Amino acid sequence: MYTYKRIAIFTEYFDSSKTSAGQHMTDLTIELSKNKDFFIDIYTFKNHEDHTVTKKYSENIKIHRIKNGKKRSSSLFSRAISEILISFKVYIYIRKHKMHRSFDNIIWYSPTIFWGPLVMYLKLFNKTKNILILRDIFPRWAVDLNLIKPNSIHYYFFRFFELLQYRAADIIAIQADGNKDFFGSKLRNMSKIITLKTWYHPVNSLNQISDAVLKKIPFEDKKICVYAGNLGIAQNQELLLKIVAEINQYNDDHHFIFIGLKNSDRILVEKLAKKLNLTNFTSIESLSINELNAVLDKSHMGIFSLDSRHTTHNIPGKFLHYISLGIPSFGITNENNDLNLIMKNNNLGNTYSGHNSKEAAIAFLKLSKQISNEEYTKDAIKRYVTVELAPKKAATKIINLFNSYI
Repeated sequence: MYTYKRIAIFTEYFDSSKTSAGQHMTDLTIELSKNKDFFIDIYTFKNHEDHTVTKKYSENIKIHRIKNGKKRSSSLFSRAISEILISFKVYIYIRKHKMHRSFDNIIWYSPTIFWGPLVMYLKLFNKTKNILILRDIFPRWAVDLNLIKPNSIHYYFFRFFELLQYRAADIIAIQADGNKDFFGSKLRNMSKIITLKTWYHPVNSLNQISDAVLKKIPFEDKKICVYAGNLGIAQNQELLLKIVAEINQYNDDHHFIFIGLKNSDRILVEKLAKKLNLTNFTSIESLSINELNAVLDKSHMGIFSLDSRHTTHNIPGKFLHYISLGIPSFGITNENNDLNLIMKNNNLGNTYSGHNSKEAAIAFLKLSKQISNEEYTKDAIKRYVTVELAPKKAATKIINLFNSYI
């Protein structure tokens, strides 16, 4: 009788058009499933408004959707409690369905640090090889931004779960080479660390923009620059808005569209925009992925921002989304971030690392002029995505890692 190699994938989001995490894991699963030696169990959550089934999957994929109380609109406390309990909820589900002895390999995707207890438990029953795909290094980034005090009870609580998931992993797949320096002082076994670029598909947008949205965006008169997604403390919203104000003083050809901010972020951003008397700024509520792609496809540039206090390296999902459509990007980043050279060396846009809004505005306008002079082209940017960020490339690397342990 033929036996499959069974892979369990744990991810908070899957098959969701509203989260980059959901899209990343969907694309990776589809690529892994093309190897018919695998049977893939996805363990994810019914996340209320975020849960939208959009695809039909091959027969060697089974999706287990588990109830979860977390909503984006929930309080920080209730969201934190729900996240802390994710391992327990999935453990109950797996025990109930008697699947705890059924896995050969495990992959988990970690913006969250709370999958560790579940993976450690499953290792008791299975000789699995486990890959942690690590996006955000938490609680380090929260300490960098003074959200958590080092040596506090909160820090040690989160640090315990962080170290637990590192111990549970046989491989820790980081986004950027620069983060190896962080792990060099934290792990005894650096052979666990590999670099796995976050994968993305090039996108061809053939969608239409609704009349309601078109009325809010001056495509005909301005160069539209889009910021899409969350804009909270980790993104240094104040500096970004000051840069927008500076740009308007130098040049009034640009209009900035901020799309899909969380309610709390939107309130703060609009309050700051009013204080700065921004006339080149519009805030728009969340759009469907298709309409967002259509807006981006007609835009001049994508914008992203990382607080300069970060000491670790991060590749924002916003940036990957922009370049998947062939849109050049301007980013505010922390100094020495790997992304700075990645963008410059591959003609994907430019970054500014610093605190001076005037300097940043000048760097932005220089890039804008280069884009207008066609020094950056959609075809060249999409070619980079196709060659360097193909989901197939990531899946092949993961398969080779699993096979090396047979």
